[in-house]
Amino acid sequence: MSYFICPHCGERHEIFHHSERWRPEVLNDVPVLGRIPMTAEISKGIDREHPLMADFTPGDARPRAEAAQAEAFLEIARAVQEKLK
Repeated sequence: MSYFICPHCGERHEIFHHSERWRPEVLNDVPVLGRIPMTAEISKGIDREHPLMADFTPGDARPRAEAAQAEAFLEIARAVQEKLK
């Protein structure tokens, strides 16, 4: 989890400290594919064993927080797809 999306206002909050040394040196050459928001919906989906993306279609008119978390997963999928080309 990377940041928090407020369930009341939909705003993104960077609640974790970011620094140049946020991961071990051995991973310096490993690309970061994306950042997943910390949301109640993701946690609830994990508890229900129901993936968030199972209910999402790109272009879906969902609340801002849901769209942001779905877009984070789509961004990672696009990055993986690009790396595999």
